[in-house]
Amino acid sequence: MISTMSRQRDVQIALFFAVLSLGFIVLASTNATFFNWVFNRHQNVLSWYIRPLFIIPFCYFAYHRSWTGISATIFLLLTSMFWFSQPDTVSEQVKDFLQMERDWLTAD
Repeated sequence: MISTMSRQRDVQIALFFAVLSLGFIVLASTNATFFNWVFNRHQNVLSWYIRPLFIIPFCYFAYHRSWTGISATIFLLLTSMFWFSQPDTVSEQVKDFLQMERDWLTAD
């Protein structure tokens, strides 16, 4: 009985994080101001370096079949683009890569 209740709670919390993730995606794709703000902060390479680290908790929660852990990790991965401040200087390689990424995300 307890495991069934905890499994139900796990799914409920997972759905909450899934809705937050979808909300973030919709907001970023429909609000140009928010999209530009996120991309300006995404120029900080720390947001690039931290992203591969999310593989560890994702695999851990997948192994333990924790839907909450999986969906929370995905939400954190999506939002990690803007955790760090906008850098003062941005290299040309970063600008070129982000322009390619921006073009791909905003293409029809």
